[in-house]
Amino acid sequence: MIFAQLNDKSCKTYILGSKLPKVILIDPVLEGVEDYIEYIDKNQLQISAVIDTHSHADHISGSAVLKDRIDCEYIMHENAPSQCVTKRVKEGDVIEITDIKLEILDTKGHTNDSISLIWADKLFTGDALFLDDGGAGRDDLPGGDSAKHWATLEKFKKLPEDLVVYPAHDYRNRKPSTLANQKKTNPHLKERTQQEFVNYLNDLKLGPAEWMKDVLSMN
Repeated sequence: MIFAQLNDKSCKTYILGSKLPKVILIDPVLEGVEDYIEYIDKNQLQISAVIDTHSHADHISGSAVLKDRIDCEYIMHENAPSQCVTKRVKEGDVIEITDIKLEILDTKGHTNDSISLIWADKLFTGDALFLDDGGAGRDDLPGGDSAKHWATLEKFKKLPEDLVVYPAHDYRNRKPSTLANQKKTNPHLKERTQQEFVNYLNDLKLGPAEWMKDVLSMN
């Protein structure tokens, strides 16, 4: 079995596999493609699928390049605008590769094509939930919807509390921890009505995001 986080920067890419050599990459970034291929070759692994948890706004995805170079499956939400995707998923679907089963959750809010994935005791949240005081990805970009994000967070609150949260980003070297801990430390998971949550986000005043809209268009 293999599970690791492959990037040394704020964008997080996860590799997982059980019956090796077949593995899955979650949220690969374009600038890391050569490193991923070197890692795969060195460890005699085979990428069966790449998954983007959503259309990214702060970097270019490496999934399309990996799909073309390695001939692997490219998986995203059914709403994803990318024309390179080979398999589209929705709430309740299960991605099965060898004996790995990834349960799909529809977790819109940050984008309209956001998914999270459950595997064993791990919850891959994309930008729907970050760690601790990091909150979550912003909702004021194209496709973002604060009311839908509130519904997503309510969904997270109902999941088993021993699931460990692995987000697509972290900017301050925070460590993955359980949902139980995130309920204590993450301000986005504070008990609020939908309108209170929308007001809370509006009050954050996150600043300009024009460059992120450009990145979204490229993904």
